[in-house]
Amino acid sequence: MIGTALGALTVGSVLFYNRAFTGNPWLSPYAFALGVNVPVEISASVPQLLRNIRGTLRFGLESTLLFFFPLIFVLAGVGFWKNRRTSPMVWVLLSLFVAIVLGHLLQTEGSGSVLAERYWFEGYFAVAILAAQGIAVTFQALCPPRRSLIAAGCALMAVQAMVTLAGVKIMLRRSAPSIAVAHLAGQYSDCRCVVFLKSSPPDFYAEHLNLNGPDWAQAKVFYAVDPGPGERMVWTRTLGRERWVVVGYDPFARRAQQEQQP
Repeated sequence: MIGTALGALTVGSVLFYNRAFTGNPWLSPYAFALGVNVPVEISASVPQLLRNIRGTLRFGLESTLLFFFPLIFVLAGVGFWKNRRTSPMVWVLLSLFVAIVLGHLLQTEGSGSVLAERYWFEGYFAVAILAAQGIAVTFQALCPPRRSLIAAGCALMAVQAMVTLAGVKIMLRRSAPSIAVAHLAGQYSDCRCVVFLKSSPPDFYAEHLNLNGPDWAQAKVFYAVDPGPGERMVWTRTLGRERWVVVGYDPFARRAQQEQQP
């Protein structure tokens, strides 16, 4: 009953969201933006499915195994196998995670995940519950002494701590360009101008950094993706401003840089 109620709430909120943005509850903003009826992100072809299996699925599995709790999938497998005949709920938990993984093979765009696979986030809880079952049945079968349990727990925590520190280091390195650009762009918060953010792939993608607040219509500055030298003044006047500034990231100098209107 709870699942049915939450499912109805989810479907209803999506329909309301679609109607608010497109005027049609059955038309997604993703489809509307491209002038089609069905979002292209979920209309994958057979070749796209095969590419996802070779690429997205492989990355998701490798990254999730690397950054998840040590042995979590092994423990989940043990928990499922030992309870498969006595508890129908383990089948439900397994199905939830498998459905999430298989369903996202239809996604034509990669998740852009850095640590683990964010497309599978909604199904992670099922793996954790099965892994907890795996730990319980393993302890029951082995009956290890208290000292061994403490040693195993400390070892797992040490491994997880190292993985977490490595993940933090990766995130800081990946986010450094965006942080630098955001810091420099923030210095123009009172300029009464348009600040264009210039991409420099693969280090910095302007479309991934939205610095506008909820009150963007009344704000002194508007942040936008750089349309190129020939379109900057056009967009500046369209947005009701007279001046523009370009802020980007120099991957060679590893710092943010600016270019002001001549």
